[in-house]
Amino acid sequence: MNFSTLKMTLFAMSCIGSIEAATLEQYKKVCSDNQQNNMGAELCECVGKEALIRFNEDEFNFFYATAAKDIAATQKYNMALAPQQKMNVIMFTMKGPSLCAGKLARQGKKPPAKNRGSATSSATEAAVQ
Repeated sequence: MNFSTLKMTLFAMSCIGSIEAATLEQYKKVCSDNQQNNMGAELCECVGKEALIRFNEDEFNFFYATAAKDIAATQKYNMALAPQQKMNVIMFTMKGPSLCAGKLARQGKKPPAKNRGSATSSATEAAVQ
């Protein structure tokens, strides 16, 4: 690691050091309470669990911050994560609900009708900003 990389890493760590790690329960609440995403509690839980499996702590926190529309946290993680990490989170934000809807359908669980809309517009907008 060269000196400039070390400086950027330390800067990124200082930006996110004061933010508490998000939990699955926090994500489920934010997701379920968001009337714009058209997702029910069961779908929100599945998406949150998939995100925990796929992402490291900082990536999950970025994922949560975008869902929670926490601009300060989103900006901090936006600076801290590598471009590919951010892209992975944004892509999952767009595809995760469909992935989970398919999983739930294969398990014989039919998502409520309100789950058939777009689940990603507000989170994607926050992540891109």
